[in-house]
Amino acid sequence: MANLNSNAFTRAFCLCLFTSAIGHAAEEATVTPAKKLEVLVIAGGHNYKTKPFQAIFDNYKDMLCTFVVEKTGGEAFDDIDHWPYDAIVLYDYVKKPSDKQWDNFLKLLDRGVGLTILHHAFKGYQIRPEFQKIVGFATTFNGTQEGVEMAIHVADADHPITQGLKDFIIDDELYKSYKIEPAMHALLTTETGLNGKVLSWVHTYRKSPVCYLQLGHGPSAYSNPTFVEYLGRAIRWTTGRPTVNKESAAVVQAVAVAEAWLALVDDVKYGEGYETSADYLKNVVGKDEFVKSLNAARKPLGKLISREVKSTNYLTSLPGAPDGEYVVIQFKTSLENKKSTIETITPMLGKDGKWRVSGYFIK
Repeated sequence: MANLNSNAFTRAFCLCLFTSAIGHAAEEATVTPAKKLEVLVIAGGHNYKTKPFQAIFDNYKDMLCTFVVEKTGGEAFDDIDHWPYDAIVLYDYVKKPSDKQWDNFLKLLDRGVGLTILHHAFKGYQIRPEFQKIVGFATTFNGTQEGVEMAIHVADADHPITQGLKDFIIDDELYKSYKIEPAMHALLTTETGLNGKVLSWVHTYRKSPVCYLQLGHGPSAYSNPTFVEYLGRAIRWTTGRPTVNKESAAVVQAVAVAEAWLALVDDVKYGEGYETSADYLKNVVGKDEFVKSLNAARKPLGKLISREVKSTNYLTSLPGAPDGEYVVIQFKTSLENKKSTIETITPMLGKDGKWRVSGYFIK
């Protein structure tokens, strides 16, 4: 464990120590939650980074997600007599469901099970002509381009999925020149390159609310905070739940802030890290002491090799800290001179509505 010499520094940075007190605080702060949404996520038929993709769904604290990889196509719909899921997310590609599997899928739409179709899954069951109507395509694309910086515009700022979201930039895959059915309700658009103008829309098919989202090609999209928030909202909308889950939204925002702060630390910009930190931290430790301590504790560990989120915990109280909103985040990190370590970082929500880092601990 890194030795942080100053007591004041240690107080500030040990907000996120691995202690039973934090677990106890979580129990104290948590009210009985609503029943979690049961979500079936179906993939298969297209290469993708499994672990980063599944990590998206860790952000949705109100969901219990089950992951299935189809081999031929439609295996998830072999038997729906005791179907437990509120929503389906399709991320599969060019599958061939049997007649029975397809009939069962349509029966679920007749029941009103929510459906979100993500990125390449618009071709998921293309062998079935009706599937194009379910997605909402009038004509399909005539080419793709990976690694494109796409400028995304919120077309309907009043819809429950998009309310409060701002236009954003994302590195993703471009789908060229497709068109959608006129009845589709556009939520996101782009003017980037030859991409089809509307890249997310909603409608109802049979009794099921359906959302299609073109974005989601790979890790650069999976880690985009607005993409993560949008997808979570889309899934909730298809089930009739309120689209904004306070805890999930807090986690997404806090992780983005933590990663930006850690990037400063990785670049040995300790002073800038201090300036962007929460007032709570600044009131406990001065800038010079902060920089000195990180020079002693973090700098010798060397350059970043890899980092991934291990766990997140939303809390409204922490031992020795004022009541408020906190997200305790653990990262599994590999550094040049320490191949396996756990970084714990605690953003807190300020009175101005912005998340800032209030604590950091490395073990």
